[in-house]
Amino acid sequence: MKKAIAILIVGLLWCNTVSAGCVNTLSGTICSPPGGDAIKTFSGVVCGKGQCVKTLSGVIYSRVAHGVAVKKFSGVQCQGGCENARQSYCQTLQ
Repeated sequence: MKKAIAILIVGLLWCNTVSAGCVNTLSGTICSPPGGDAIKTFSGVVCGKGQCVKTLSGVIYSRVAHGVAVKKFSGVQCQGGCENARQSYCQTLQ
């Protein structure tokens, strides 16, 4: 149980997101869908429906809102399946 909690905390810190799934940029505040995460990357902000995990090939999210994503030695496992982060999931607040 302690290991699972530690993995969850590390995952949340690794993504550098706020609890609301939003990040501040020079062009405004960009948010993910409800239950998702948003993260700044070199190419801009990307968003997903659930929790994120950074990998060497990009940012991976759970396909379901509030879903958990965990990085393991064998790869990434996500509740409800995994998908790549997308800029199209993001919304800019006015």
